[in-house]
Amino acid sequence: MQTMYEATSALHEDEILTSGVLSRRFAAWWFDMVLLGILMAGLYAVTAFFGLLTLGLGWYLLPWVSIVPFAYHWLGIASPMSATPGQAMMGLTLRRNANLERPDLIEAAIWVVMYYLTLAVFCPLLLIMLFTVRKRGLHDMISGLVMIRRRALTPPTGYWNNADNR
Repeated sequence: MQTMYEATSALHEDEILTSGVLSRRFAAWWFDMVLLGILMAGLYAVTAFFGLLTLGLGWYLLPWVSIVPFAYHWLGIASPMSATPGQAMMGLTLRRNANLERPDLIEAAIWVVMYYLTLAVFCPLLLIMLFTVRKRGLHDMISGLVMIRRRALTPPTGYWNNADNR
């Protein structure tokens, strides 16, 4: 059975890990969408031009360009940063909820598939983040991951005049 101190300590830890995560996730999402839009527009233009050069044969590659957003999120989350470029810019990282280790390729793929399903089926499901303890969305809960502040993973070093800082 948990003591009152342990319960308070766990809530404090959750607050340290997820302080300001929602607003940072929103800003990171916009940055990623702009970056993905530029990337997709460039790829579509190159593929369309390649289609003209090959007298229409290259246009069969156009549907494959739609895989790019999945690969963008999946490879970003499976990278050593455990974040897309927008999330990394905002100081966020995606970790396992149980032990705060980096997700593996399968967990990252599950997270991305559930993220896109949430967006495609019913976007307001993302509002669940407002009411959960660690600010987790449905795709976070199903994949077993949590978005946290990267700086919360490093312990504070102390102050220059602290006797314990030797």
